[in-house]
Amino acid sequence: MKSKSIPSQTFLLVLLALVGYLFYQILRPFLFSLILAMTLASLFYPNFLLLKRLLWGRAVLASVIMSLIIMTLIIIPLVFFFILLVDELNDGYRLLLSNHQKLLNLLEKPYPSILDPVVDRINVLLEKNTFSLSSFSASRLEEFVRFAISQTSAVLGSFGWFVINFIVMIFCMFFLFRDGHFLFARFQELIPISPSHQKVLFGKLQKIIYATFLGIFVTGLFQGVLAGLMFMVLGIQKPVIWAAAVACVSVVPILGTAIIWMPISLYLILGGSLVKGIVLLLFGTFVIALVDNILRPLIIEGQAEGMHVLLLFFALAGGLLFFGPVGLLLGPLVTALLIALLEIYQLELQNSS
Repeated sequence: MKSKSIPSQTFLLVLLALVGYLFYQILRPFLFSLILAMTLASLFYPNFLLLKRLLWGRAVLASVIMSLIIMTLIIIPLVFFFILLVDELNDGYRLLLSNHQKLLNLLEKPYPSILDPVVDRINVLLEKNTFSLSSFSASRLEEFVRFAISQTSAVLGSFGWFVINFIVMIFCMFFLFRDGHFLFARFQELIPISPSHQKVLFGKLQKIIYATFLGIFVTGLFQGVLAGLMFMVLGIQKPVIWAAAVACVSVVPILGTAIIWMPISLYLILGGSLVKGIVLLLFGTFVIALVDNILRPLIIEGQAEGMHVLLLFFALAGGLLFFGPVGLLLGPLVTALLIALLEIYQLELQNSS
């Protein structure tokens, strides 16, 4: 009997792996929406339970209200941001057309006059006396405009796909709130490990979810707001666009927000706005970067026990390179799963000794 069960189990495992792979391919287009829905549902689940008690146990109504609240918290800032973004893009395009020649003149000589002898010497050594930065920049600008026009339909298509994924996320979040307890209990039954080990596993994953959300996204948003306020104070054109760029690149390891504010600082200094450039450089170094280098590690190490900041760096960088944008969530979760399994293995060794 025992020998006959081995081929049956092998066949079942192979079939399970095949069907699991096909099911993954089905979910892959909506993977980011599903993971984001699970993350938000996990973060706001205590609030859902409180709301459910206030509504005398009406889980469906509580799920609808909780999903609508989260949707509103996401949609209102996004709509406000896109309105400002479209308005500033239109203003930026008109400003570019009206100041095209000034831009080319600046690119022709983007350095102080005191450096003329040094630049002339470099041109002689490199034998590039006939090189014109303005002509080169004009051709690059023309190529960029052509590329932007050609990508318009792709951008509109991506926006439509974003709306679809957002609807899928809200739809999944409703069912996770309503049936999350039963789904989680069923999932626990399918895992062949002891309840104490399950507690270690799911506890670690939950802490990583909190640490990732707070340490990555909240601090990135905070950095974007700080940068946007400073851009407005300094009178920099299109502060909303640059603030959004700062928030987006804050997830990039090592360089982070410096990718945005440092070139702007140098542009201001070379363009003659020395004070503004230095102020932005100091603010970026001692305020914006301070949030990234001090607040974020404190949040992550405080929330994710056992997850060192260096380990999270590789989780984010590797996850982003391997999975794409969804890797910002999957990378830390996979790393947390590895840490939890190592802790479970350590417990098993202690019990067996």
